[in-house]
Amino acid sequence: RGYKNVINKCKELNAEGIVSPLAMETSGHGCLKENYYLDDGAYLAVKLVIAVAKAKREGKTIDHFIANLCTEYADREVRFPILTDDFHAYGTSVLETFKKRALQSGFELPKSYEGIRIRFSGVCTGWMLLRASLHDPVMVLNLEGHTPRDLEIITGILPLLFCAYTSDKVYKELGFSPCGFPSTRIKVWYLCWYLKITDLAATY
Repeated sequence: RGYKNVINKCKELNAEGIVSPLAMETSGHGCLKENYYLDDGAYLAVKLVIAVAKAKREGKTIDHFIANLCTEYADREVRFPILTDDFHAYGTSVLETFKKRALQSGFELPKSYEGIRIRFSGVCTGWMLLRASLHDPVMVLNLEGHTPRDLEIITGILPLLFCAYTSDKVYKELGFSPCGFPSTRIKVWYLCWYLKITDLAATY
């Protein structure tokens, strides 16, 4: 996450001899190695127009570019506003607490270039990433599950990590009451995952 991190990783891979022609951020910012890693939307737009023109001559449409793209994943993004003046300091404190709670709960925290990432496997497959915006007074939370059910389970884990930080409005947006689980079903899912009771979880 973060365009600078993405660009640096692209440069690193190319220096190691691993082909990495494109660095793309989830927000749509992207750069190409051939264009000296510049975050240049106009350059990318021209490249796309040329590719579409060539495809048309071959009797193809723009859809064929993403025909083999995997769309199995379910994701969501939530932006939490920070209402204090020193939002950088507050964001740092939230991340520290988030990381502490995640570690205490036994979650897997892989290397992350920005923010705190939690990886899920077993009962559910996916990840969540909390980071502080570099420019705006917001915390950005990204969730991704391999399936919609996985995303639902991961969403149900949030109260454990966010209670006392999020507002009623945000909890309502996510589908549950403040500091509570969205449903008994999700609560059971979470408890089964936490206790490693995979057989019981599989029945829900």
